[in-house]
Amino acid sequence: MKPPPVAKPPVESEFSLRRVRRDVDEGGASIHELTLRFLTGPKGSNPKLGEYLARNAQTWVGPVEIDIENIETIAGPGKQYHEPEDKWESRVGRILGRFDDLELLPPLIAGVKDDMEGREERSHTLKLVDGAHRLEAIRRKGHKTAWIFVFFSDFESKSDFICEYNKGFYNHNYRALEVEVAAPLNSPAISKGPPKLHSHYRRGHAEKYDAARENQPHWHTEYDAVAQMLSSLRGARILDAPFGTGRFIPIYQRMDCEVFGADISPDMLAQAQLKADRLKMTDMQVIEGNIELCDLPEVDAAVCIRFLNLVPPEAAERVVRNLARAARRQLILHIGTIDEAAIPPEQRAQVLQALDQAQDVQRGNMNYAAQRRSSFMGWCESSGFHLAEAIETQATGVAYNRVEILRFVR
Repeated sequence: MKPPPVAKPPVESEFSLRRVRRDVDEGGASIHELTLRFLTGPKGSNPKLGEYLARNAQTWVGPVEIDIENIETIAGPGKQYHEPEDKWESRVGRILGRFDDLELLPPLIAGVKDDMEGREERSHTLKLVDGAHRLEAIRRKGHKTAWIFVFFSDFESKSDFICEYNKGFYNHNYRALEVEVAAPLNSPAISKGPPKLHSHYRRGHAEKYDAARENQPHWHTEYDAVAQMLSSLRGARILDAPFGTGRFIPIYQRMDCEVFGADISPDMLAQAQLKADRLKMTDMQVIEGNIELCDLPEVDAAVCIRFLNLVPPEAAERVVRNLARAARRQLILHIGTIDEAAIPPEQRAQVLQALDQAQDVQRGNMNYAAQRRSSFMGWCESSGFHLAEAIETQATGVAYNRVEILRFVR
């Protein structure tokens, strides 16, 4: 009589949750590179998806734990990407038979449904692009959550997701992404890297810039904050840098301001000029140049929105000081900061280490990272300005991390 067969232990894949956690958290590996290797490598499971993500995934978060009820699948029987019932059951069954430990399963891959579909309403749903069979196996095992890598096409969308996650929208028993809010520890460090500032806001990106962001709630909060802070400056000379597509031109026109818009991207400035022409705004000059270094006109107030967190501290400081030299009366600055004094002692070392790592990434690639609040306030105060007003534009869910528009006066 033959002895019963001995069950072989499951083989841990290179992309198992346990391994990628270690590679990302301890080894500093790029989520982007790990994901593309998983999808397009010699044993790749989805080369076409890998090609799509190589073109469209600008930045990532993960692995994060998400409630299964917040995950929408698009593959399977009767789904957008249909698979016959028998084939579906066979593949799910193989996963169920091989994996008792979820740590051995590769993380799922998803994007935020609202951002992928351009929806204004926030459904707090992730659209799964890889892992439908794994998700079904996880569900049948009785688990309520799954681990996911989430990709984003821009940094604002990533910031939105982190804030919403930290409010419990995606996982009711969540552990706050404190390090992610403080500084994107898992920022992509791809060999080619995300596009740099001088080349990112060009052509199609410039043309679609406003439309891609106008449904973000904080886009409107920022607009209202700038309008409020400029309310006492009717008829003033205003410097807006970077000017981008001229999103605040209607405010300047309403306030009878003379406007100088500085930006490194000629395509963004072209969009701003088109907007000014539509609104018949004539009292406006555009300046093409690097706002860290270029000569700026003397004005009553300088406005800088959605920029100081996209460059490392030394560049942000040069921008603030250059704007301060130009502004006679006020600085209106949008920034996300980490207040070192408010970090719980047991988290301080980890948060500041993550912040330093994210700022190191910025030195080679365009990426979002907070600035240290003490340093930022020091740049403004040593330039002769003191804080007069602060408006929070985005709730982070973390006490020591603030995203605000701040008004400084001489």
